[in-house]
Amino acid sequence: MAPQKCHFFADLCTLGVLFSFVVIGLYFSVKNANDQYGADVYVPFILPKDESYSSHYNDVRDYLIKKDVSSQESLDANGSPQNTALYWIAETDQMDLKLENPNLIQRYVLTVLYYSADGSKWTNSDAYLTDSLECEWYGVDCNNETMVVNVSLASNNLVGNLPSEISSLESLQNLALHDNKLKGNVANYNICNGTKLETLDLSKNDFSGELPLFSADCVDLISLKLSNNSFAGTLNSGINELTTLEYLDLGMNRLSGTVNFFKLKSLDNLLLGNNKFNGTLPNYLFWNTKLKHLDLFENEFSGTIPASYQRLVNLEVFQLAGNQLTGTVSTVIGTMTKLRDLTLQYNNFTGDLPQEICAIETLSLVMADCNCTGGNSLDTCDCCTSCCCHEGDSYSCSDV
Repeated sequence: MAPQKCHFFADLCTLGVLFSFVVIGLYFSVKNANDQYGADVYVPFILPKDESYSSHYNDVRDYLIKKDVSSQESLDANGSPQNTALYWIAETDQMDLKLENPNLIQRYVLTVLYYSADGSKWTNSDAYLTDSLECEWYGVDCNNETMVVNVSLASNNLVGNLPSEISSLESLQNLALHDNKLKGNVANYNICNGTKLETLDLSKNDFSGELPLFSADCVDLISLKLSNNSFAGTLNSGINELTTLEYLDLGMNRLSGTVNFFKLKSLDNLLLGNNKFNGTLPNYLFWNTKLKHLDLFENEFSGTIPASYQRLVNLEVFQLAGNQLTGTVSTVIGTMTKLRDLTLQYNNFTGDLPQEICAIETLSLVMADCNCTGGNSLDTCDCCTSCCCHEGDSYSCSDV
């Protein structure tokens, strides 16, 4: 073979090897980008040769800091939900939103939620991190101006933390994240700040620490459900700023201290059962003449039933079981002529159940300590549907 042809084939082989290295290099660049930034999401963007981010990335980062959406620390922390969401929004998202676009922040916030709560494992994550408008992402609803008003991801296997960025959804009215596995301490979160929240449901999760901050920013809040978590500590004074609140459920937590809701005059459901609240029964509740459902069971309340409760004439469910209440059962309960369910057991009531209570025509369930040996029970309970008694360190109940 002529020397010239040998050189030609040698050069061709060299080029082939170099090309193979380039292809392999591109493959691993994209793979690493996917591993770092995507939750099963293809990332076609290749970092520049000097490994610096684009000017748009930096512009979006600075804009989010300026608007107080995310902190500089979280945005610059490699691999954080905020950092990952920023990369996706600025460098990967086919929408390519500019700073002046009002959808930029809400699209970023929803992406942070996706990464914070392990979105790749959600039961349903349809359309997330695609070029679809975020209003088309699962569980997200928008108004006519395409601004997010509803985020409903209940029972969707959200695991992780609730990002504070949620409060930057300025048009948000309803946030339903109940029955998931969200966790963490949200004591410093002012969730209503910047939103128009009307309903907030974080029940049946794994939140701990003190309750979130509430203030006059929650002026529109009608329903607040935080039950079945591990919230602890006392009630913060900010709850009294929720003057439009109609439904409050703090049950099944570890909350303690006294209860003072003297400003919450719009409540029709107050559920505080299974906590560690103490002191006397909250006397200020007589202002809440709209109350229909009052759960105070399984706490550490002591004393007697306040005479002021005679104003709770619209009560339908009244649960006092499992406290340290004493004395006779007050006849004021007889004024609650719409009452259906009344639970008094596991207390230290004595005497007879007043006939005024038994005369309530709507009563269908009455439970009390009665017909027990050894004291600490009612002498008579003519309308009880179930009687309960101590049996050693436990209780047992039987239908009458």
